[in-house]
Amino acid sequence: MTAITEATVLELARISNAATYGYNFVRVERRDRYEWDNPETPIYVQEGGVAGIPQTWTDPSEAAAFLIGCIQAGQETRDDFHLTAQDQAIVDTIAAQIPDEGEHLFWKKYGRTNSIGAIRGVQEGRLRDLEAWDVQQVADYLGIRPDSVRRQMSRWGIQRMGSGQSQAGRMTALYNAAKVRTAHAARPGRGARTDRTQA
Repeated sequence: MTAITEATVLELARISNAATYGYNFVRVERRDRYEWDNPETPIYVQEGGVAGIPQTWTDPSEAAAFLIGCIQAGQETRDDFHLTAQDQAIVDTIAAQIPDEGEHLFWKKYGRTNSIGAIRGVQEGRLRDLEAWDVQQVADYLGIRPDSVRRQMSRWGIQRMGSGQSQAGRMTALYNAAKVRTAHAARPGRGARTDRTQA
């Protein structure tokens, strides 16, 4: 089985660029902004999209999963676009190597939803289902400290959706915004008794 490499991601980015009207593709950066960055390690950066937070990956297979989702969305939602036989073979070969589990599955679904929203602009409900908040956004919404977010999410049984780049440019956990809103709304009022039911 062929490894998913930087060249693989760039080839998928080319196809996604065409499939989504140039709205979702990935570029490669090499940087050493922080002391822990290694400029020899490529960083895959999402271009376009509607999330408001640019996603980044160091794992090329996760970037590839995102792009596969984008390409599938483009094929579903455009009447004027069809992959060439050569590009379809590339997509099929790479898609077969991407596991349908964990963060790979999340990025594949996220790319698919992100692209549909971008192309059609009528899938707000689906976009809301996959809206991702970083730790700071969750903390701001709940009125708690960022270092308390993980503990609160664990109490509510909310697992992180994946990892991404925060608005401040740091790697952060991402949580499903709809689940955070729902759990927050279901909290008992301050001082409410939760150890007994009402008559």
